[in-house]
Amino acid sequence: MSAPLLSVQDLCVHFDTYDGVVKALDGVNLEIPGGEMFGLVGETGCGKSVTALSIMRLIPENGRIVEGKIFFRAENLLNKTEEEMRRLRGRNISMIFQDPTVSLNPVFTVGQQIVDVIMIHQHVEKEEATRRAVEAFKLVALADPDKTLKLYPHELSGGMQQRVMIAMALSSDPDVLIADEPTSSVDVTIQAQLLKRLLEIKSARRLAILLITHSMGIVAETCDEVGVMYAGNVVEVGPMRDVLKNPLHPYTVGLLEAIPKPQSRGKRLPMVRGTIPDLINRPPGCTFHPRCSYAMEICGVEKPATADIGSGRQVACHLVKR
Repeated sequence: MSAPLLSVQDLCVHFDTYDGVVKALDGVNLEIPGGEMFGLVGETGCGKSVTALSIMRLIPENGRIVEGKIFFRAENLLNKTEEEMRRLRGRNISMIFQDPTVSLNPVFTVGQQIVDVIMIHQHVEKEEATRRAVEAFKLVALADPDKTLKLYPHELSGGMQQRVMIAMALSSDPDVLIADEPTSSVDVTIQAQLLKRLLEIKSARRLAILLITHSMGIVAETCDEVGVMYAGNVVEVGPMRDVLKNPLHPYTVGLLEAIPKPQSRGKRLPMVRGTIPDLINRPPGCTFHPRCSYAMEICGVEKPATADIGSGRQVACHLVKR
């Protein structure tokens, strides 16, 4: 594996709430080389989107990064000023947000919005920016790009809005793309088209992509590496095929067993018992141990360190360390 273009090290993020301090991330580590797609999977509330927002330095005002480092091209983003981050966002690191209705300004046409982004980050005149916007819309399979440029967000379907957001994120030719459920609001046919385009762009531009998704199917089709996240920790990392074929962490095993299979038709699917723990009052030891069928005495006392077991595999589990 080549040197990482983006690296997150021991990232801890807390949020102040009326009920107490929510420890949303508790030592997240991940690395993404250029030209690779890293899939980050896990249950809702496990910290996937908080990880993405932390990389962009866009966490809400009640949140704070209390520990860790985020390196882009060997420079720690946490040491940069807000002005320096504004220059990086969009131009070097772009993000596709999960809900396009929040990201698109309802009072401007989508054409005005993407043209402005291109003019700011690529330093070109409006005519050239408009031409590049049309090309970006073609890239994400938007029909009649010239007409779409003149439409307002409310005149587009949810799927079209999402494709506009993807086009906007790619229009500045970034080095890193963070995609938070980028195909959640499009149908299966368009989803396949968009994922195929992302794979083509990733290879052509040596783009590093952090793909946040709930779908193991999407991970299997698109990702080079996968990280499994649970309660603010990345509990297993490795090459996609190795992790899906031979999961080592009990939580990863549970996620894969819960996927419907042809042979399971008419049968009750296995499930991971219990629920995600209260992140204000985290359980001691391994955060997963209250739900784990293989928990030992040490699991309730000592948090497992992440063990590097070779072949790019890393697992945070006392069972594996043994």
